[in-house]
Amino acid sequence: MAAAAQAPQLRMPGETLCDELHVLAGVILDQYRRRLPFLGKLLEEALNDPKVGALFYRTFIVQGRLLFTEFLRVRDQFGELRPGLDIEAAAAMFLSSLTGILFMNELFGGKHVETLDDDRLLRQLCATFLRGVTKA
Repeated sequence: MAAAAQAPQLRMPGETLCDELHVLAGVILDQYRRRLPFLGKLLEEALNDPKVGALFYRTFIVQGRLLFTEFLRVRDQFGELRPGLDIEAAAAMFLSSLTGILFMNELFGGKHVETLDDDRLLRQLCATFLRGVTKA
């Protein structure tokens, strides 16, 4: 995940913050998917043992949020985010949305009901998120 979050000055010509966020969200989604069997077992154990739940939270949620918070802080330093944004809360909201959608679809039976179009999901998640945090 950290390697996918390049410095803004390394963007390709014409690449936007939305493009950059879309790539990063795709990497996060891919990394979660690669670990789904493990995450499923971890969640099952977490329901029975709060210590396992804390391990899951520290390992997957907090670490991901810290990386994403740093991604947003750098973009804030470049003046791309709206003034006064609570970056930590914004990072938590974005990752919670992405994680919740994936878990609902992959671990809680959603894929048996409907197909998740990753590109459409990421495009809309990024667009919705950025409308709330970028300068007007």
